[in-house]
Amino acid sequence: STTTKSAAAVDAAAAPTSYSVVDHSQEYEDAMAGRHGQQLELAQIDGIGKDGSDSDPLKILEALDMQLNESILVSSIDQEQQQGKQCMEEA
Repeated sequence: STTTKSAAAVDAAAAPTSYSVVDHSQEYEDAMAGRHGQQLELAQIDGIGKDGSDSDPLKILEALDMQLNESILVSSIDQEQQQGKQCMEEA
């Protein structure tokens, strides 16, 4: 296969410099066609629809934390009420 270089790449290769000009495009295409590319594609597909504010992980965690705190508070109040009822029954 013949690698076609852009005019800028050819000019850069012709100009004296202390840096190397290396074309990794074929290696990149090979990598993207392989397992790594497949994993990236699956991750991209999995992420569809998950980039809106409804799927913000921090907001979801905050909501879960609030639910947990409310649950603990309700449980604590229920426990205090039960203890109060027991005290009233014993008195």
